Amino acid sequence: MNVEGNIMRQYNDDIQLKGRMFLFDFNNPDKEAVELTITGADFNQSDFYPHGIDGIVDKGKVYIYVVSHPLRHDVIEKFEYIPGKKELKHHRTFKTFKHMYVCLKLRTANDVTVTGGDTFYFTKYGHYRSHLGHSMEMYLQMGWGGIYYYDGKSYTEVEDGLLMANGIQLSRDKKLVYVCFPMGREIRVYKRESNDYLTLLNVISINTLPDNVIVDPVTGNLITGNHPIAYQVFEHLTYPDKPGPSQVS
Repeated sequence: MNVEGNIMRQYNDDIQLKGRMFLFDFNNPDKEAVELTITGADFNQSDFYPHGIDGIVDKGKVYIYVVSHPLRHDVIEKFEYIPGKKELKHHRTFKTFKHMYVCLKLRTANDVTVTGGDTFYFTKYGHYRSHLGHSMEMYLQMGWGGIYYYDGKSYTEVEDGLLMANGIQLSRDKKLVYVCFPMGREIRVYKRESNDYLTLLNVISINTLPDNVIVDPVTGNLITGNHPIAYQVFEHLTYPDKPGPSQVS
C-alpha cells in the first residue's frame, strides 16, 4: 500500500481502530457526522482501510467507490448507499492480479473518480507498498506513479512517469480530469480523449501541497484540501498523534 495507507494501518492496528464511513449533511452543518452501517456477506470490514472516494447516481441509485488498503493489495470497493437505513451495501471489489498474491494495477492506488457505471480513473501514487520503499521514492523524486482507467473489463495506464499523483476528479461535463500533485505543489488539468487517454492541457501552480480535489456541482470551481507546511504533514504521517495543519481553498 502507499505510505499513507501503510502508516495508518500500523497506527490503527496498534490502537485497535477500524476503517469506517460517515455521512455529513451540509444542509445541517451544526449536526455531527453519522456513521454508516456497512453490510455485505463477502465484505471484510476488519481489513477495510478507506482512503480516496467518489460517487455516482446511476438509474436513481447512489453508488460510492472507495479506495482501500487491505493487507495484501489495494482495492476499490463499490457500495450502494441506502438512505433510509443510513447504510452502505457492498456490491463489488475491483482488483486485478498477476497471480494469487501480487496485484498489478491497484498496487498503490490513491484516489478514484467515476466516469459511469463501473468505469473510472484512479491515481497510482508510486510503486512500493512498504513505508521504507515509498519514502525512498518520495525523497529521490522517482516518477513511478501514474493514472489508470478501468473501462468495465480491463485496466489501462493512460499516463505514466508521475511523481506521486494524488487526488483526482472529473469536471462537471466529464471532458476534463484534474489531478493533484502535492510534491510539485500543482494541479494538472487533462483533456479526456475519445479512447479515455489523457492529454495535458494546463498546470496550475499553487503555494501549498494539494492533497485532494472536488468540483463544485453548481459553479464547476475546484475545491482543494491542502497541506501548507510540508514537513509537518510528513511528520503527522509518521506520528499520527502530531497534528499537521491543513487548509481548504
